[in-house]
Amino acid sequence: MPNEEIINVNKVILVGILEKDANVGTTAGGKPVGNLSVITDESYTNNDGVKIEKTEKHKIVAWGKQAEYCRNLKKGRNVYIEGKNQTRKTDDGFVNEVVATSIQ
Repeated sequence: MPNEEIINVNKVILVGILEKDANVGTTAGGKPVGNLSVITDESYTNNDGVKIEKTEKHKIVAWGKQAEYCRNLKKGRNVYIEGKNQTRKTDDGFVNEVVATSIQ
């Protein structure tokens, strides 16, 4: 369709539990950065009537004021996170993470 506008959205919303205390530091340029590990659980019943439970671990990175807020986040706390999904290259391969825009 030549006149149809294509819309793209990269938005993630997670509600989960912190696996460990947040790790907050600064970059070489002095910018605050926070790293979190958030656990989410889900369960469902498959076609055979068997209950399936699934746990996912999500890597979260926060910058600036959001990173500063992370200093208060401790293991076991419930958190609400909004952000975008990002894949970046590292020395060991690729990392998939959520870049947080809001943490509560």
